[in-house]
Amino acid sequence: MAGTCSIAAPAALRAESGSDLSDEMVRSRVELQLRDDGRINWEKLSVVVAKGSVTLFGEVANPEEKDWAETIAGTDPGVLSVRNNVLVDSALMPDH
Repeated sequence: MAGTCSIAAPAALRAESGSDLSDEMVRSRVELQLRDDGRINWEKLSVVVAKGSVTLFGEVANPEEKDWAETIAGTDPGVLSVRNNVLVDSALMPDH
């Protein structure tokens, strides 16, 4: 039985490492999409991914940017869910 446990542990670790790699790829793709989208000031946003679940953090200038960030994050095929913890701070609005 001890051999069975030692064989199962590396397989579990490989699965976990594969998940971490996929999460890193999803995070990179979501960050790239946020940077490339002209509707969002992405510089104050951060993205965390765990097992396909994305959590957005940071600040944006208005509710529309917050909604767009969530929509953009949800378009990646590796994303299972999105939690939007982005705060709206109107002080970030550009002066016109």
